[in-house]
Amino acid sequence: MRGSSRTFIAIIVIALLVAPAHAVRRDAEDEGHRPIVITGAVLTNIVYLPLKLVYSIIGGVTGVLVYAVTLGDADATQKIWDNACRGTYIVTPEMMEGKDDIRLRGP
Repeated sequence: MRGSSRTFIAIIVIALLVAPAHAVRRDAEDEGHRPIVITGAVLTNIVYLPLKLVYSIIGGVTGVLVYAVTLGDADATQKIWDNACRGTYIVTPEMMEGKDDIRLRGP
């Protein structure tokens, strides 16, 4: 594996571990969540965030293809983009406790 590939993979791994942990830690200080809930949120984000990003990217590409195939039907494209690109990207402790909903798809 080349050096630049290793660097890229390391940056992705760090982002997946640090960003959700930072967001969860900030929430935990504000509301006093139990450590197991915070740990669960971080571990869930390690799996959920990449899957949500892949889902959004596929939805974005599909929207562009629908736009081309339908010869510019912006409404159909917007519906696909709304479903794929909106929703929850980061799982919070409130979501882990059932106080808030986790939405893979948009409204």
